[in-house]
Amino acid sequence: MCNTDLCHISDDMRAGTVALLRKITLIKSSDCLSLYTDLNQCQNPNRTDNLGHPLNCQLECNCSSLLRPARLLSCHFVPLRNTVHNIYELRRLALATRALNKAKESGCFTEIEGAVKHLLEVCDPSSSVNETAPAEEVPAIVNHCPVDEEQVMEQLGKALRKVTEVRDTYTTTACDLCEQLKTKLSSLRSYENKKGFDSEKITQVIELHYINKTKHEDITEFLDNTYICDFCADKLRGNKTLHAVPSIT
Repeated sequence: MCNTDLCHISDDMRAGTVALLRKITLIKSSDCLSLYTDLNQCQNPNRTDNLGHPLNCQLECNCSSLLRPARLLSCHFVPLRNTVHNIYELRRLALATRALNKAKESGCFTEIEGAVKHLLEVCDPSSSVNETAPAEEVPAIVNHCPVDEEQVMEQLGKALRKVTEVRDTYTTTACDLCEQLKTKLSSLRSYENKKGFDSEKITQVIELHYINKTKHEDITEFLDNTYICDFCADKLRGNKTLHAVPSIT
């Protein structure tokens, strides 16, 4: 029923709308969040946070929005307008869900509480607390319990401090020979004047590591920056085979 003198339906509108509907139809449930949050990408420098697009947006040029072709075409077809409206609702839900996920990562209870409230409002606009609304129309907030920091520390402080201590004292350095995490490591230089440092086994291991596993060309820098544990040092100084040493390729 469009007037051909007034209405112009381009191939881009049709192709873009089909691509959008096909994506929505074929998307996996695990990928829905990313689809709807990134559905309206636009690189036009005149774009703002308001709904819609600048007039000079050009598809496949400075605007890659999957929604724009459908929005342009929807003015000609009522069912498509309803579809676009539903897509915008799903997009708002996805954005609210993403905001909640970010709030949970921040660990800030106030942010989480605000994100949850916003998500409830998006899911059900009537959930906003309104002083004029009857009590039965205001949905009850299930399991809403403000967090009291003092109470949390009283109940969980010991466990939290223990976790913090383990986190801060966790061993992150490894022996360069056996590659096991060790709390006590010494450089090869520190064994240079000790008995057994000139044994056949330790000489062989030093040569292999110096040739294959070091970034230091200077042998002095290599000895200063290569660390071994007491177990490996005692074994090699005793001219014994160190079975824990990984194969060097």
